[in-house]
Amino acid sequence: MYLVVSVSNLAWAQSATTGAIAGVVKDTSGAVMPGVTVEAASPALIEKVRVAVTDDQGNYKITELRPGTYSVTFTLPGFSTYKREGIELTSGFTATVIGEMRVGALQETVTITAESPLVDVQNVRDEKVLSREVLDTLPTFKSTGGFMAVTLSSASPGTQDVGGNKGESVATMRIHGSLTGDLRWKLDGMNWTTVLGTGSTRTHRWNTVGVQEVVVEAGGTPENETGGAQLNYIPRDGGNRFSVYSFSNYTHSHLQGNNLTSALRARGLSSAPGVDKIWDYGIGLGGPILKDKLWFYQSNRWWGGSEIQPGQYYNRTVGSMVYTPDSSRPVISSNWAKDFAGRVTWQVAAQQKISFSDNVQRNCNCVSVGGANASAIVSPEASTNSDNFWNQVAQSTWSYPATNRLLFVAGMSYAHFPQNSHLVFGTTPQFIGVQDLGTGYLYNARSTLTTVTDYGENRRRDTINEQFSTSYVTGSHAFKTGVQLMQVLDNENSYIPNDLTYQLRNGAPSSIIEWASPLVHNTRVRSYALYAQDQWTIRNLTATYGLRFDAFRGYVLPLNLPPGQFVTALQCSGPTNPPCTQVQVPTGRFLAARNYPPVDNVPRFKDLSPRLGVAYDLFGNGKTAVKMSLNRYVAGLGVGTPQSVAPALAIVLSTTRTWRDDNGNFLPDCDVQNPTVNGECGAIANSAFGTPVVNTTYSSDTMTGLGNRANEWQTSAGIQHELRPGVAVNVTYYRTWFGNFTVTDNTGVTPANYDPYCITAPVDPRLPGGGGNQVCGLYDIQKVYFGKVSNLITKAEKFGKQIDHYNRASRSTTTTASMST
Repeated sequence: MYLVVSVSNLAWAQSATTGAIAGVVKDTSGAVMPGVTVEAASPALIEKVRVAVTDDQGNYKITELRPGTYSVTFTLPGFSTYKREGIELTSGFTATVIGEMRVGALQETVTITAESPLVDVQNVRDEKVLSREVLDTLPTFKSTGGFMAVTLSSASPGTQDVGGNKGESVATMRIHGSLTGDLRWKLDGMNWTTVLGTGSTRTHRWNTVGVQEVVVEAGGTPENETGGAQLNYIPRDGGNRFSVYSFSNYTHSHLQGNNLTSALRARGLSSAPGVDKIWDYGIGLGGPILKDKLWFYQSNRWWGGSEIQPGQYYNRTVGSMVYTPDSSRPVISSNWAKDFAGRVTWQVAAQQKISFSDNVQRNCNCVSVGGANASAIVSPEASTNSDNFWNQVAQSTWSYPATNRLLFVAGMSYAHFPQNSHLVFGTTPQFIGVQDLGTGYLYNARSTLTTVTDYGENRRRDTINEQFSTSYVTGSHAFKTGVQLMQVLDNENSYIPNDLTYQLRNGAPSSIIEWASPLVHNTRVRSYALYAQDQWTIRNLTATYGLRFDAFRGYVLPLNLPPGQFVTALQCSGPTNPPCTQVQVPTGRFLAARNYPPVDNVPRFKDLSPRLGVAYDLFGNGKTAVKMSLNRYVAGLGVGTPQSVAPALAIVLSTTRTWRDDNGNFLPDCDVQNPTVNGECGAIANSAFGTPVVNTTYSSDTMTGLGNRANEWQTSAGIQHELRPGVAVNVTYYRTWFGNFTVTDNTGVTPANYDPYCITAPVDPRLPGGGGNQVCGLYDIQKVYFGKVSNLITKAEKFGKQIDHYNRASRSTTTTASMST
């Protein structure tokens, strides 16, 4: 396996899933040679060989080559055969191989074995390759987050993951100043990112056993929508020989030390954070079902980590109004996954290949308290088990090199990410959450409600992607055009058991929070893109140019819900790897029937983005390249924007009311569904509770139109040079700047609604004039307008110029080494 970290802005002759081999063929006098047959052969190709012919300038180019080791053979009647062996080709890289033909018999073969090229003199990109052997020796978890830790400064400040003690969490990254919302996760070039927010998150953890390479590129080709990091997993295809890959890692708390001394214990520190256990087991098997016809690769992985939370203990008296920590049972948060994946590659005909892969997974962030997952003021029974059962990423691709120049590629992927955040071990549907107002501590049951992270069952987040491309490649040109389609389904629901939270102060009842639960909303996204690109090589100069058209539409489905209902939830009988049964949880007591209309075109954007670049082979030997690029990208979008205007999410989620508990039975002796004063309960604090209140709207130019979507421009200029075989240096300058900023303007008030006032500065010799003077020019809102909110999100350019940019010069060294035994 390789981890390829591409930190450039542009790559064209091939997609990020494949590589290319290109160059020029000359005779011994240096004259270019047209009509030479060039064959690229590799065990990575199920068709064994790909063929091209040099054009009238002696140039050739073979694209869409799977990663692997290649040999290139040049033949022409009247000349000896010239063969170059041992070319290691990685995804997204164009290897320059120059052929030299000598007069002689065709049967005579000149074979050259040399180091693989390190400098790509045609694509405006820079890449580094880390072998799996190197990664396995580094002290990181064998996960995406672990790989990022050794390649990019991607970890959030203040977070630490030692060998995977936190399991695999959702890692993010930024490259060249791009936004984290521009991150995209891909499998073999096709997007499988969860579309929450800006579409950059994931609930699926990838099974790296079946991965041949991981490619991280910054923006890149017109195939990429955003300019952020594109993390692309390149799967293993199997092959013509059987192979087995396996690994096993395990550790336990008995193998860990800490600095918790008796002196610290005496000062009240009772425990220290620590590992409970970390595990990671994987096995992969691949080979031929039919040699040269049908290959398979099967991979399974079980991995995770559990962590002891310092100062956190299970509640000994769950079900009561009192929290009693059980010091004999420290809280252990567990984050685990198990994944089963398979891939089949089928050579349907001499020139047609179909691949199908399927990943099925269950993962759980169980008992989410403390650490990076939740607040340390939550007792285990008031946290959640985020149990994602039957995550699935299925994908199929088809490729057809109709001729030596014409190539068709198509693909379709389906990502299914259900999420259940269910009742934690030890709780029942009848329990009501409690909050201690003195400490802020939550216990007994879940006590807060948001749109995503709280109790919710049968959430469904599906993404379907289709793409089709046509490439026409000659020796000097590589033209490609394609279309991409995406359909997104997002059904969300969250609830609070019994719709109540009791609030105590110093152990005495104080108030009640009433919740407008369940919270239900369904959003959809449709997008499509068209792109065209060409790469034109003129002697030592390669110019790249292309254009991408993006269309994005979000909308909210109508919603019709009856008053008051039960939610079918899961109740679990284990704390970390729970077998669960279905139960009925009462909810919806405060909500009348809800009927919300659909909302369309939120947003509806169209954009044109040019992509330009140039690379120059400085000395014509494929060892030094000067590169420049200029590209426009659109900002990442997901279901976050449609959700921001969904009527179901505009309701006032909660209200409070006082609670006296006159008889001391710790039960509110009142009708909580009566909003007025009754029994032991005061009136609700917000009369709009449970009804939609829209305080924020959008101007039309922030939701629709051509070129109105947030965007960014990226440019780069640099030089790459191979110092000697196996060693290359790269120095590049990057600049990123952003456009179409928005601001929130409270139109409920105007400057006329503020009154000026002055204050008297203190008398102090250090102040101008010794102080004591009037400081004026201060404004305070008039009382009648206090609290009036009517926010309009509109273009920032209406209020002046705003600039946000990133500048950096980057330098790196690339080395390769090989060892045989």
